[in-house]
Amino acid sequence: MTLYIVKDDFLCDRNLKIVNEEVYELLPKIKPNYFQETQVFRLKIDDEYNGRRSDSGILNIFQAKLYSKDMINEITSHEDMSYKMYGLSHRYTTYLSQMREETPYRWHTDYIQNGNTWNRSFMSWIWYHNDDFEGGVLTIQDKDGKEHTIEPKANRLVLMPCYRTHSITTPIYKDSNYRTTINGFMNFD
Repeated sequence: MTLYIVKDDFLCDRNLKIVNEEVYELLPKIKPNYFQETQVFRLKIDDEYNGRRSDSGILNIFQAKLYSKDMINEITSHEDMSYKMYGLSHRYTTYLSQMREETPYRWHTDYIQNGNTWNRSFMSWIWYHNDDFEGGVLTIQDKDGKEHTIEPKANRLVLMPCYRTHSITTPIYKDSNYRTTINGFMNFD
């Protein structure tokens, strides 16, 4: 069973330039949020463009890449039901996130409860904007509790089912180059 999928060099140079420019435009707009007692600065990119997704290079590029025929074929070839559902949904939520504190992000899943209902997300993804820091390693547990680590690497995409328990080790910063990601959740209406 596939725990996660890693795609290095996810974006071509042209798309990378467009995404990087938009990241720097949006960074001043991110706000602090607390998740699992860790402060994460976050902006829901979908809300920033308020229904005008076509105005965002990030949203357009990631939608085209995440839902390309090649990507769908590769992902749905895996056994896990979350991967099988991948090609059935074209709805996702996208965030620009930064971890600015030198604290870990505790073990959690990406199933989120709002009141008495759970979100309908089935797949989580994270794309690393940068890797000029130490730590900040993504660790994913398999069903037996064995830990699998994925090092941050600029332009690396990681996909995993939302039910996978995972954490992030403490990032250590030399300058103010915070651990910055574009991440999101694929879901159903």
